[in-house]
Amino acid sequence: MSEKRQDYSNDDGHENEWYAVTRWHVDDIKRFRPEWSDDFCATVLSTMENTFQELLIERGNDILDCMIEGSEKTWLEEWGYLNETEETN
Repeated sequence: MSEKRQDYSNDDGHENEWYAVTRWHVDDIKRFRPEWSDDFCATVLSTMENTFQELLIERGNDILDCMIEGSEKTWLEEWGYLNETEETN
């Protein structure tokens, strides 16, 4: 299903700022439909790809917003940004 964060370098050798990159494999479909052939699972993934990407972005944005909303003050305090923000205001 999803994989842990990897370092992706662009052409000039700098790390891209991509996080939570998700890739799907035939085995992910087979977890739900083990009786389906690998070829059929690949066809399903290929056919669903665009819609899948749109849904992942939409739901991912909802999850990200919820996570930030629920943890923002704690993060700011723990990482020392809250004091910097208060000093500049």
